[in-house]
Amino acid sequence: MRNSEEHIDELLAKYLANEVTVDEKAIVESWLTENSANAKHLDQLNLIFNQATALKEAQYFDTDAAWEKVKSKLGKQETRAIEFKPPS
Repeated sequence: MRNSEEHIDELLAKYLANEVTVDEKAIVESWLTENSANAKHLDQLNLIFNQATALKEAQYFDTDAAWEKVKSKLGKQETRAIEFKPPS
C-alpha cells in the first residue's frame, strides 16, 4: 500500500508541475474521482506546491556582495608557518 501512495504522490507532483503524459494525466483524473479524500489530498499538495514556488521566487541573494565579504575576511587573515617535527 505504501508503494502505491508514493507512486500517486509522484504523479500528483508531476501533475501540479504540468509534466505528466496523457496517460499519467488520465490516471490522476481517475484517481481524483475515486473519493473526495483524494481531491482533498491534491488540494493540500497544491497549496504546498504554490507556497514553495512563491518562496523560491521571493528569495534573492546578492552573490557579488557575499563574495566581497568573504574576500575581505580572507585578506585580513595572517599567515604563519607551523613547523612539524616527526616523532623521534
